[in-house]
Amino acid sequence: MRIFSGIFAAWLGLVSAVAGELPEPAAGNCNAPAMDAGLPLAVCGPMTQTLTERVIRDCTGILASGATMPETPPAIIRYRRGLAHVQQLFCGGGASSYQAALADLDEAIRQVPAFREAFAARALAHEYSGDHLQAVFDFREAYRIGIPPRWLVERLEIIENAP
Repeated sequence: MRIFSGIFAAWLGLVSAVAGELPEPAAGNCNAPAMDAGLPLAVCGPMTQTLTERVIRDCTGILASGATMPETPPAIIRYRRGLAHVQQLFCGGGASSYQAALADLDEAIRQVPAFREAFAARALAHEYSGDHLQAVFDFREAYRIGIPPRWLVERLEIIENAP
């Protein structure tokens, strides 16, 4: 049973709301021009699996080639690939999805220390893996640096009160 199954729907709204404040990447990078890389968040199934694998493959190719553009810094590419791994984790992925998500999101945050979307995505990865304490830390940091939606505060309260 997924305690927080609706959080990805809220996450999609959050990404849409804040995407205008970050540089909009050129079409085709990581297979989509949107901050969320076109991922059908909060939906699991064969089509979602195919799309997340494509985003991971495309982002990996861009990073390996060094072909990022000024409007699409490597931190955004890492964020998108990390978000795809978080989506895989949400859909039942195991430890490898969790470790891959953390690696990408940690690097995105290292490159852009105030990357609030990356903190929120990393919090989701921790939440879905069961590390609620680390999720609280990252949700709080995302909030501190500018993500104020009500669902974030609700997530903190639910996680803090979890057994």
